[in-house]
Amino acid sequence: MKKIILIVLITCITFAFLGCDGNKSKETNERERSKRDRKVGVNRVFINGAVYTANKDMEWAEAVVIKEGIITFVGSNVEAEKYIDDNTEIIDLKGKSLLPGFHDTHVHPFVMMGTALSTCNMFSLKSKDEYLEAIYKASESQKDREYVIGMGFNLENFGEEYPTKYDLDEIIPDKPAVFIDNAGHAAWANSKMLEVAGIHKETIAEYGVIVKDENGEPTGLFLEDDAMNLVTYQAFELSTEEMEKGLKKAVEILNQAGVTSFVEAQVNNKETDKLYTYVDKKGELNARVNLALWVDPAKGDSQLKKLKSRQGQLSPRVKANQVKLLLDGTLEMQTAALIEPYYKSDNNTGMLTFNQERLNEYCTELEALGFSIHMHAAGDKATRHGLDALEYAKKFNQIDDTRHILCHLYLVDDNDIERFNKLNVIANYQAFWAQPFMYGYEESLGKERIEKFFPFKTLKENGALITMGSDWPVTTYEPLKAIEVAVTRKEVGASNLDYALNENESIALEEVIDAYTINGAYLMRQEDITGSIEVGKKADLVVLSENIFDIPSNKISETKVMMTFLEGKIVYIDSNYLEN
Repeated sequence: MKKIILIVLITCITFAFLGCDGNKSKETNERERSKRDRKVGVNRVFINGAVYTANKDMEWAEAVVIKEGIITFVGSNVEAEKYIDDNTEIIDLKGKSLLPGFHDTHVHPFVMMGTALSTCNMFSLKSKDEYLEAIYKASESQKDREYVIGMGFNLENFGEEYPTKYDLDEIIPDKPAVFIDNAGHAAWANSKMLEVAGIHKETIAEYGVIVKDENGEPTGLFLEDDAMNLVTYQAFELSTEEMEKGLKKAVEILNQAGVTSFVEAQVNNKETDKLYTYVDKKGELNARVNLALWVDPAKGDSQLKKLKSRQGQLSPRVKANQVKLLLDGTLEMQTAALIEPYYKSDNNTGMLTFNQERLNEYCTELEALGFSIHMHAAGDKATRHGLDALEYAKKFNQIDDTRHILCHLYLVDDNDIERFNKLNVIANYQAFWAQPFMYGYEESLGKERIEKFFPFKTLKENGALITMGSDWPVTTYEPLKAIEVAVTRKEVGASNLDYALNENESIALEEVIDAYTINGAYLMRQEDITGSIEVGKKADLVVLSENIFDIPSNKISETKVMMTFLEGKIVYIDSNYLEN
């Protein structure tokens, strides 16, 4: 039996964190890693790991072997020895977790974050003054643009007074300027932008809100897509170079968090399709991607058949097999559709963007065209609205393997819980949101409703398939933070004594990992090639700094991603370990 020897067959870039020669520069190590990864036939053996496979037939293993990007063995250290030869790189995990690569099944890496990275990025800023300072700098750096644009302001940081066109006019008086918020549900424009777009007292938006003052004058704030499009549609145009740079950077950030597959959750045009396929065909897209093609509630029925021409496997790692429908708005703006009214709101129950008849027809046609329908549903009324439409479509089309998705799902009425399993509808959650800060909505919703927020466990126990997405850049892209919250229902890093949000809706760590891996792969229709660590599947893997099954739950968020592999190629390694 061949003895396993940990020697410098391993390139320093790959194993710096395990104590290899640290004298080489980071740049040299990265070149060596890149060169070696491009070689055909490079094999790797992972040993001494806490390998959670997400494969129900064999959930745990010690060792994994990959050859030419494919998993060829999963099992014990002893059995793995026979796969080692002179071309093998051996990775001693020393008890660390090895997991399938994470699937972020609701995220906006290019459409939102890529744009912000290329223009004016306000996602990390916290106050009106900081936003205005960033916008002023953007106006200086965007002198060659026809419009000044950017993304990422948060309405909650403005207190009781929402931003207005006058705030922007003081900085940018003579050039149209417009900015989209961190959630993609609001736009903020200056007076020149309103003038260019032809916005005045009489302008209305069928599916959205043009905020107006007591005299009926538009204030410069636009809520929801139909209203926002009046000022954003013509302004947000980037060059090919800017788009490519933004996309690559956004994917790089996701790789750093262990993400190897994701759903781009709202793709507005063919240019985005082309960008993804262009980058992929160049061999520079380090993720598997589903595009959710946008269905605009303000446009007519003819748009549906046009989506068919964009459907399919666009390139090796890019598929357009989903469509995105926005059913309601957000709780922050009281546009999320609720069965019972918001408190102190003159019976406001929010906003539905489609009436039931139209949504039924759209879901029926889109399902018949072969799309998975990905629906934004924040409120319980919107959730029921979506389920009713999918039930209608199912009866009409009689198609079994549909895999439709309802996402966000703050509230699900008790009468609708079992319908997810009955209709094979996937529940897509942003687990990071299931923290006690949600009690900030108590004034508008009441404590009773808040304590029903995000019913992970109830849905799962009633047969629903749970998946996870970040909605980044609305909130963090890091799965490990969201995974901790799904388990604890507490603030990130909170102690066992700290307050939780509806703690009895927490789910087990294995269940959350499944939601981020094999369940996500099922949602993306790629469970046959990835999502679990099984022989024959692609080696999409993530190595963590700890065995997350052997530490306190409130320490999961402190765990670091050490390496991310896509089809056996290292697409990320933690730079801190290159210094050790």
